[in-house]
Amino acid sequence: MIIQIIGIGRLGSQLAFCCLLLLKTDVLALHDIKDLAGDLMDLEHAKEGYNHVHKEPCKTEIKKGIIPADFIIVTAGQPRRDDITDDQLLEINKKILEDIFKKMKTNLETHIIIATNPVKELTEWAQKTYPKHIIHNAEDHILKYRKGVDLGPEIRKIKGYTNFGPAISIIEKIQELSK
Repeated sequence: MIIQIIGIGRLGSQLAFCCLLLLKTDVLALHDIKDLAGDLMDLEHAKEGYNHVHKEPCKTEIKKGIIPADFIIVTAGQPRRDDITDDQLLEINKKILEDIFKKMKTNLETHIIIATNPVKELTEWAQKTYPKHIIHNAEDHILKYRKGVDLGPEIRKIKGYTNFGPAISIIEKIQELSK
């Protein structure tokens, strides 16, 4: 299985580590506008544990562009902030996704998982451009755990907030689609 993660910030980095540990990944390709040398070194170091779990090596690579893959996960974009509304964030991140989609060579076998905020609105927007069966909401599984409750503005008040919930939700989506 070939997975490309576009955007290696907090979520993209967590997702990369989860992919190594929880999925049988042949190639894990990273793409970002920032230098990823340190991120790749961290993943290479973590692969020692991965190889003990799966007994098969996973190739991790930095990619300058977007490659053909089984799964393309888009985590790129501006994060939620107190000083902008969700509508403003939607417009900012829509432009980033438009640029990514222009560069994307996809086929109907590729699954694109949107994990850029606001996830629901960007997923719905992307489904107007691409067939609905290849565009997926990264929050499908996490919303099931929360019984459909979006944490919304309250979550932004917690400074330095991070957990692996969104990354695990994406892993579960990949596992579901791989069946």
